[in-house]
Amino acid sequence: MAYTLATVRTDIKDRLRNSNYTDALVDQYINASQRHITNRYKFRFMENTFDGTVAQGTYVYALPTDFSQAISFRITDPDGDVIDLTHSYLDVNDFDQYYTHPDADNQGTPMRWTIYGDNFHVYPIPDGTYTLTLRYLKTATILDEDSDVPEIPETFQEALITGALYRILQSDDLYDEASLVKNEHIALVEDMVNRNNKPQVGQSSKIAINRVRTNRGL
Repeated sequence: MAYTLATVRTDIKDRLRNSNYTDALVDQYINASQRHITNRYKFRFMENTFDGTVAQGTYVYALPTDFSQAISFRITDPDGDVIDLTHSYLDVNDFDQYYTHPDADNQGTPMRWTIYGDNFHVYPIPDGTYTLTLRYLKTATILDEDSDVPEIPETFQEALITGALYRILQSDDLYDEASLVKNEHIALVEDMVNRNNKPQVGQSSKIAINRVRTNRGL
């Protein structure tokens, strides 16, 4: 049987044994469960890659629409050398303090970057066209069509199901049943974390990091 929103919903409704729960309500809690799990923990299956360019004279660029958190950030200069900017990230307040008027400064090879809203900014303004590779954690896609496949792998579908189930029971004031299911859910999520989690990098740092170049590519 395919692993989709429809099959997850059917499983939950079978366990509830109550026909009063609408598909829309169950879907709402399935999405809440998936969103909570994927936002709270960093899983390999939520990693994604964006390849693009930074152009001469422009220092503000749109992030991928499903961006959540950076893992690594690298650019390749016109000569083909890779520059790792992962640890050159600055908090936006520090970025604004150090580079008050980035558009008025001389152009050069980007050495710093920050995120503000749905954009990332680089400094200095690029003096040419650089390709970039941004590895990041993505946000979970909302499940709304029966054929939509959850972000959480089928192997761990019980974590998704129990997360939705205990929320539904709580909403119906069935606290004792909800508590039992929640305890099961917590154990299942812990198993997911132990089996799939791994350390992430790319956090904010105020320490100056020298460029790391390589001719061997990404």
